[in-house]
Amino acid sequence: MEKIRSEEKELLISGGAGALCYQVGYIQYLIELVGKEKLKEYKLGGISAGAACAGLLHSVIHSDQNVSTIYLEKARKFYEKDNMFFGGFLTSGQLIYDLSKEWYLENEEMKMPSFSGNVHCYVSCFDKYRFKPMLVEYYDDAHDFA
Repeated sequence: MEKIRSEEKELLISGGAGALCYQVGYIQYLIELVGKEKLKEYKLGGISAGAACAGLLHSVIHSDQNVSTIYLEKARKFYEKDNMFFGGFLTSGQLIYDLSKEWYLENEEMKMPSFSGNVHCYVSCFDKYRFKPMLVEYYDDAHDFA
C-alpha cells in the first residue's frame, strides 16, 4: 500500500463540460472564501473540464487576474449559439481544449509558476482494447496540457 504524505494538500475539480461555467463560479467563491494565499498551498487537479478549471484557478491565484473577467471573455463561449451544436456535445471538447491551451500559454507569458507539477489531470488512454486511467502532471507544452 502506498503511503500518503500528510503534508500534501490537494483540491480536485470534477469533470463535465456542461458544468464548466458553474465550476468557474465555484472557483470565484472559493477564492473569496479561502483567499489566494491559502489556495497556493494546494496542488490542483481535475478531470476533463475540471482540469481546465484547475488550470484557471492556478493562473488566477498566482496573478491579479479576475475570475469574473475571464468568465465573461472566455468561459461564456460554451453558451454561445454557435457552440450549442447538438446541445454543445460535439463542441465542448474543442472549447475545453482551446481554453486549456490559452490558459497554459497565458500562464507562461505572465511568468507564473508552471502548470507542470502543480496542476494534474486524469485521462483515459486506450491501450490494448481497453481504457486505462492515467494521472498526468507534467506537460511539455500547451498542447500537452490541453
